[in-house]
Amino acid sequence: VSGSVTVSANATDNVGVTGVQFKLDDVNLGAEDTTSPYSIAWDTTTVTNNTYTLTAVARDAAGNSTVSTGVGVTVSNTAPTTLTFTPTDDTTIKLDSPTSVSGGTATTLNLKGGSTGIPPQVRDLLFKFTVTGVGASSISNATLDLWSDADNSLVTAPSTGGIFWPVTDNSWSESTVTWDTAPASSSPDIGMIPGPIDINTHVSVDLTSYITGDGTYSIRVGNTNTTNGLTYVSKENATYPTRRPQLVLTLVPAGDTTPPVPSNGQPSGILPAGTGTTSLTLTTDENATCGYSTIAETPFGSMTQFEDTGFLAHSQTITVADGTGYTYYVRCINAALIVNLAD
Repeated sequence: VSGSVTVSANATDNVGVTGVQFKLDDVNLGAEDTTSPYSIAWDTTTVTNNTYTLTAVARDAAGNSTVSTGVGVTVSNTAPTTLTFTPTDDTTIKLDSPTSVSGGTATTLNLKGGSTGIPPQVRDLLFKFTVTGVGASSISNATLDLWSDADNSLVTAPSTGGIFWPVTDNSWSESTVTWDTAPASSSPDIGMIPGPIDINTHVSVDLTSYITGDGTYSIRVGNTNTTNGLTYVSKENATYPTRRPQLVLTLVPAGDTTPPVPSNGQPSGILPAGTGTTSLTLTTDENATCGYSTIAETPFGSMTQFEDTGFLAHSQTITVADGTGYTYYVRCINAALIVNLAD
């Protein structure tokens, strides 16, 4: 098993079950569950990769208790790899000074969408990153981290911290690029930092949709705010070296590229009259976590997780009524975060 899984147990008593305590190698796993159906979410990343025994202890109000037969599980989590990159180039380009060069030595980056002056004091930013080391792995998250400057008077909070646009032309250099020679950006935008933003503040933008593997990536940042500017720390800033721009990638290691295959879905057809509850059940060809929805093509992240899942067999108790038809759509994800896309 890996990631977060649901551990569940059935318990009955001639009077009533007071609670069920799940245990991992005889150590309490979370708090006792006092409500049927009895289950607990287990984050397997809190233990080391190893083989463990899961048990459940059911007790009644009289103090009687029974321990279930142990179930052996093997935890196998792969720690994500993180890569961090500083920009090879970063600079400010100025509409009000369209032939001036700002990069290479400037310790701050001035973003501004102002309408004052002739021409208007519009300042955009350019970033360039060279990404290496991803290889055959996939990127699960890409975040650009920035810090607003602590000392510059132009850091008054704008309405946004910038709208980020992809740039396909990577031939520019911070030491020569100007507003007039800057490469054009493409649509649509790839992210936005909401405002307002105070001085001396860490902010970030999700660029996962844009950073897809090894290569060179350029980004142009604009700001439609017409009142205030915002100054970010640049890669040349020696006063705040830990606040320089950073692109942080989280990788999913290469290996398993095949999604889990669900089968043997039950029930189907017509249930006996008077049935009030039934169990959705299925199996997968590998350990997986499964979810369900009553709407076709629902993304896995928006599905309801089965109450008993994380292994090869999966089940979920549902309520049904006579004369009513039900259709449930199921998707499953494995340890490599591969989801079957067919309901």
